[in-house]
Amino acid sequence: MATPDLLNLPPMLPCTQPLPFSHDEWLAELKFDGYRVMAATADEGARLQTKRGIDCTSWFPEVVSALSELPAGHVFDGEICVMDRLGHCNFEQVRARALHGGTFTGCDPVVFCVFDQLFDRGHDLRAWPLLDRKDRLKRAIAGAEPALMIVEGLPGDGHWLWRKAEELMLEGIVLKRLDSVYQPGALSMDWVAVSRPGSASERRKARGRASLSA
Repeated sequence: MATPDLLNLPPMLPCTQPLPFSHDEWLAELKFDGYRVMAATADEGARLQTKRGIDCTSWFPEVVSALSELPAGHVFDGEICVMDRLGHCNFEQVRARALHGGTFTGCDPVVFCVFDQLFDRGHDLRAWPLLDRKDRLKRAIAGAEPALMIVEGLPGDGHWLWRKAEELMLEGIVLKRLDSVYQPGALSMDWVAVSRPGSASERRKARGRASLSA
């Protein structure tokens, strides 16, 4: 089965704003601090690519192994993270994988936090509404844990999830229109990222290190 070329599928990007909101037509997800990655499954195995188009397949073998158990022709969008049990992300541990070109003694395991699916066994889902893509995603990777994690969303109540993110000192939230289609490479108002002030990603930006993110 032909697998779509990831080089032709840059990730859809969220706009940013400082404050959360709640709306019945929007879904709220937790925001993660790792490497944004597009993943494709094929008969010969899985392939991973960063948002900047770098092949990172060798960096995260546990994710590749889990994805390789799935049928060919899937394309997923998500964030590869190192997380503790409360959901706090360690960006530097993920970055260390990139610097080493793979695993190394003492490295922590990563998890692929998957929040979208663009293709299902070669079938193009990009024009489907977000909610329908989410349903297909849940069926596609059900039971593939622990290296793969489905990012669930909360419809209608961005403020509640924002309060939880603040309470647990997580990165923030991403708000998405329930009917949004997937627009590769687009900076879209259909997705809105709200970062918690003082979060790790915000501190990196303040130090001028945002360019180091893959």
